[in-house]
Amino acid sequence: MDIHIWARKFVDPDIVLVKLSISLFAFSENTCCYYSNSSNDLTNPIDILDIQNKYAEVTWKYLLFKYGYHNAVKRFLNITLWLASMNIIAVHAQSLPVHVNNIDSLVEQTELTLILDDMDQTIETK
Repeated sequence: MDIHIWARKFVDPDIVLVKLSISLFAFSENTCCYYSNSSNDLTNPIDILDIQNKYAEVTWKYLLFKYGYHNAVKRFLNITLWLASMNIIAVHAQSLPVHVNNIDSLVEQTELTLILDDMDQTIETK
């Protein structure tokens, strides 16, 4: 079975739940599979955990309000399966050399753009 089709079946039709889920994914530590040469200590893990807990609580309260306890449990389980499927896809994509080269190129271009923007701001302030 194609992993993209398999992962797609976990996406919920409720757009609010999808947005909340994406917010949860963004603050999940295990969703970052690509590690460049930069430091991983860019943020305080306790702060990230606090943000993630708040999003999880808001998501859970939304599910309880909209779907009731039984369906809330089913949908929250579906969210975790969606996250797991996204991790599987990300790991699979990292093994593709084209993807790795594209990510490296994107990181380099972003760093260069940020450096040039900083230089422009420094020149403008002088």
